[in-house]
Amino acid sequence: MELVAPCKRSWRCALFSVMVLAAIWYFQAAIASQNLCEHLRPQNLASADGADANSVPPGRWCTRSWYESSSIEKLFYRNADVLTANRTILCETLKPWNYEDSWRRPIREGRARSPQSTMFSTLCREGFRPQVLEPLAGVLRDPRFLCDFDSPDTNIHLGTRDWLVMADSSDYPPQPGTRRLFFDAGGTTFAPVMQWFAQTYEDRGLPLDEIYVWEVKNISEADYWANVPEHITNRYKPKLTRYNAVGIVTGLGAEHNPMTQIHKKCRAQDFCVFKLDVDTPSVEMPIVHQLIENPGHVSEFFFEHHVWSPLMFKWWGTRSGVNGTFQYSYDIFTRLRQKGIRAHSWI
Repeated sequence: MELVAPCKRSWRCALFSVMVLAAIWYFQAAIASQNLCEHLRPQNLASADGADANSVPPGRWCTRSWYESSSIEKLFYRNADVLTANRTILCETLKPWNYEDSWRRPIREGRARSPQSTMFSTLCREGFRPQVLEPLAGVLRDPRFLCDFDSPDTNIHLGTRDWLVMADSSDYPPQPGTRRLFFDAGGTTFAPVMQWFAQTYEDRGLPLDEIYVWEVKNISEADYWANVPEHITNRYKPKLTRYNAVGIVTGLGAEHNPMTQIHKKCRAQDFCVFKLDVDTPSVEMPIVHQLIENPGHVSEFFFEHHVWSPLMFKWWGTRSGVNGTFQYSYDIFTRLRQKGIRAHSWI
């Protein structure tokens, strides 16, 4: 006796087959993600060494590096793949946290560091004062992304940045001989992204002194600086070194492995930022693991981790170019933060 009625109409068969394949792919990706990140999973989610956010009195310096996740971050960390399974679950989970009042407005009004705020996570880096970061939550983008039901455009909030809590001069006060270096792995043009970073850090009291940019495509000088005001070009062009038509590599000690240059150039008193966005997991992930194993003096890190998620199929695809699931992302960013790095999910 047949347990399943034979397909009578081809479109139903096709739809059923697609659904079965999608389910298989999802569980395969979830299993792969679990295997990939098992060795990364922190033993203590609150901090790297069992410390907590109350162990450093206000105004005092951290004697060791640790990290304290906020409540919303702990919720998503423990259930990352379940809570990002579909749009309804994601948005219903985020809704009670009142993003506008408890996340976006405190950043805009400079209140993210307020002791009364419970939204933001806390990082202690050895030798520095305690710092706050945006929590790891949702699909690791603006929480309004996919959850603004007043707009029919699912791309709205896709590229916004006002949900990020970036370092400022209170986190990294100037010391004698301090330099501020930016390493951009995957920088096609100066505008708009690199220009935004330069202006944002200047506004936050951390003007950049040196910028190093890798781009695998052959981009002319004119095209790289296109649409940048002349006074900004004149200011930053002397500070910027371009590795044009040069792709980054993963070999330890290789000249064009950004980690090699970071270890050579960044000192303890420097403020060093690393942005990794080359859209190639086979290149990105070895470098991410090198950063975890030996952070050197990286202060702040930006990385767009493309993962397998039905919510992101439209932008990241389903098979090639993705790596693990959101649970893997949460493990990576948590481990980096526990190392004392201000690690952010990039857009």
